[in-house]
Amino acid sequence: MEELANTISIKEAMSIKLDVAKPEEWKMLSQIRLKALKTDPTAFFGNEHPPTPAEEDEKKWRSLLENKKRFFIFAKNDSGIVGCVAALLDDSDIEPSDAVWQLRWAYIDPGLRHCGIGERMYRESLKEIRLRDGRKVIGYILKANENFTAVLALNKKLGFREVEKHAYAKTHYIKVELDLTNPKVLKKLGIH
Repeated sequence: MEELANTISIKEAMSIKLDVAKPEEWKMLSQIRLKALKTDPTAFFGNEHPPTPAEEDEKKWRSLLENKKRFFIFAKNDSGIVGCVAALLDDSDIEPSDAVWQLRWAYIDPGLRHCGIGERMYRESLKEIRLRDGRKVIGYILKANENFTAVLALNKKLGFREVEKHAYAKTHYIKVELDLTNPKVLKKLGIH
């Protein structure tokens, strides 16, 4: 584990609770979005952005958590939300399918990084996607993200493979993909 200014023990990291977010937890989504904008604005990279924290419109935030085509995994400790990752049905392919999901908006408090929370959130997301009959998962890793190397390594560890490199509006990113129909991948992830 890498040394950090706000290092926590492995036991503390493992005690962080992971849950699929509920609509009544909309304020937590707003809070983590604000944290991300202040400390790591690239964490919420994507074409579809959640409302900004200034938009304290409960209806807009709640709609993100009520939408059946997406879900958020929250990482929480006694002080509140410390991380999240979103999964949504992907509609960018030529032939969209309910079986293709995209992981997005991944964020962990900087003092809690590099101790397994991100991997746990990703694994929980992949299990939930499989429960929703997901067959394939894609992700886009922004090269400008200061954690690019760690994020790419995590994706590869979980079985994602690099499929494309993109440049859009001077933004460079890598598209990764995971086949949730592959028995070897499912076994590696502990998904049955």
